[in-house]
Amino acid sequence: MSYIGNIDVYTNDTCNLTVRDITLDLHPDFLYIALFYTDDAWATNDCDFSNPASLEWNIAAQNEVLYSFVVFHCRLWDPAMPTEIPSGIIVYDNGGFYENTDIVSKFMNVDLPPHVDLTHWTLMTCADLATFIKAAGLSDLVQMSNYESGEVECPWFTVRQTSVCYEWQVCDVSGTTDDKEVTVYEYGSTEVLSTYTLLAGGCVTITLPEDGVFVVGISHIITTAAGEELEFIEYHIVYETCALKTCYNALVVDILCKTWDPCCETGCTEAEKKVLQVKRDTLNQMVALVGYLVAAIWVEHTRFGNILLEYKGTADATRDTYVRRVQQIIDRLQEIIGRCGSCDDMSDTTTTGCSTCD
Repeated sequence: MSYIGNIDVYTNDTCNLTVRDITLDLHPDFLYIALFYTDDAWATNDCDFSNPASLEWNIAAQNEVLYSFVVFHCRLWDPAMPTEIPSGIIVYDNGGFYENTDIVSKFMNVDLPPHVDLTHWTLMTCADLATFIKAAGLSDLVQMSNYESGEVECPWFTVRQTSVCYEWQVCDVSGTTDDKEVTVYEYGSTEVLSTYTLLAGGCVTITLPEDGVFVVGISHIITTAAGEELEFIEYHIVYETCALKTCYNALVVDILCKTWDPCCETGCTEAEKKVLQVKRDTLNQMVALVGYLVAAIWVEHTRFGNILLEYKGTADATRDTYVRRVQQIIDRLQEIIGRCGSCDDMSDTTTTGCSTCD
């Protein structure tokens, strides 16, 4: 009345492991699912009894550590179960797993739920269940039919944009215990723009000066098996486009969301029509360039992953071509953004769109 399910394991976007139950013939009576996992070949194990509706568990994992998993399917307690329940049956009831330990191998009183009838049922811990799974022949926890393994293969550090313009968060997910140094460069230069201290296992917020392409280097010391200390540096390429997004959004709001007719067919002066036409032309230029920019960033990201193993002012020649292309598009967009006027300025001297709209 219990069995092992089939699972899939993959590294998710948080650099942890997602375990998914992919059992195709899930029996309708076996409605409760528990997850067991280990990182030491089942010398010890952990478990998760949350029974997620998604049939997925997110396991916090460490880089370069091998994990193994088993999913256990169990029947929910139901008072309509047969009156003769064999000894050794496990059911889930009231937040726990209970095993029928009646010494005569069966009993007639099925009206009381297991958590109340502790004469016939015994609450099982994670370790008890692991022992049961092995003893019952459902799995030997080492060579099970659905044995899967997961190994986190992610960067040692994450560099992600925050919700604040020009701010990025650098986090240490390496699992090492030393503090790191974060150094920021403008791509194409070895001149240091800023430095930060990244505490072991922590995060630090860095600030970039403007739109453009930047390189964030994170350095720390690695001790080899021979006891030799080596400096390791991981470089991340960062594309900052805050001013671009601000101006782009402001133009859309100004042209399409104001109360006046965006085409100024009635009630507009020639000067107002000219201003709005310039804004539309500017937005058209930006739309074309933004599409090109997104495509260029995506190509570089999917081909190289935004990470450099070495940085001496530029990347290698092949990759430098891709990064320079992104840089050129951002530079061109900055020229357009630099001519932005005021949203409320309707004089004929306004040269282009605006960046001050709400």
